Amino acid sequence: MESNYIYFNNCVNWDSSDLEGLEEVIDNEEEITYEEMLNEVSLDDLHEILPSYKDGLGGLTLKNDWHVRYAKSTLRGKPVVFVRHSATEYVFKRKRDE
Repeated sequence: MESNYIYFNNCVNWDSSDLEGLEEVIDNEEEITYEEMLNEVSLDDLHEILPSYKDGLGGLTLKNDWHVRYAKSTLRGKPVVFVRHSATEYVFKRKRDE
């Protein structure tokens, strides 16, 4: 499956001059399911940013790790989705908004 969204950034490396954008992403988040996330971002693209899950971390996968959360939100008024892993948000923007 081809992703509708592409990786943009994570909260650790976010441009400090755009913290309002990051706040918008976090303030407007709405949790989505793993399956809903895969409708927007391919599993290969998720494994690119979280490679330790590719081989299952001893049976642990993105689908069954209850510490991983998925959400949709907005960034400067445009839709984004993100994965929260270890208190880090990995944000994906829609391809057509690039």
